[in-house]
Amino acid sequence: MSSGFSGPALLEDVRRAAEAAVAGGDVRFDHGEERPLGAKGRRTRSAILRGARDAFAAHGWSATTITTIAERAGVGTGTIYQYFRSKEDVLAALVGQSALAAVDDLRTWDPADGRDGLRALIGRFVSGYASTAAFQAVWEEVSLTDPHLAQLRSDLSEVYVRLFADAFVDGRAAGLLDAGPDAVEAARALCAMVDRYCHQVFVQRSTSTTPAAVAELVTDLWAAAIRLH
Repeated sequence: MSSGFSGPALLEDVRRAAEAAVAGGDVRFDHGEERPLGAKGRRTRSAILRGARDAFAAHGWSATTITTIAERAGVGTGTIYQYFRSKEDVLAALVGQSALAAVDDLRTWDPADGRDGLRALIGRFVSGYASTAAFQAVWEEVSLTDPHLAQLRSDLSEVYVRLFADAFVDGRAAGLLDAGPDAVEAARALCAMVDRYCHQVFVQRSTSTTPAAVAELVTDLWAAAIRLH
């Protein structure tokens, strides 16, 4: 029986916010007027977003310009402004895509699945982070100054916290683990540890490792912290 820490409800809030960020640019600007996208427009917009993702990954947030994005996308700078008002709007759409992908990939952990189940779930997160590390770094950087992107990032992190808190309470009731008296704060500390460690090894490149090795290490630490039987 779930402890009810609002994980599913928050998950739907994040999904709606991410969908709004993606769909918010579902128009093009024609002499100051908004017009719905046709098939060709959708292809052009997708090409711009692919080019922007490549540009941000290669150059970071500050060094990427609309001209850089246009060059990567194979379009003129004027074309960019037909679909997005600014570099910030382009990134917001990309963040929405990333958040939706994270939500779609999210799985809950049943403590009855034990360490193997925990390892599989942590492994999914670590692999996803590693494969998008450059973009994660840009999203984190911009979150320091953009409250909307910061809120979406915070809410997505909180989804993981609440879902694991539910699992910790249910697992303790079943005699499978003991995460301590405050399941939410235990989950928050452990989730933050995973996120920060992934940032260090995949963004800062402080050491040479693999997603599999990171997932194995983190799983060991989690299992010890929650006294997983």
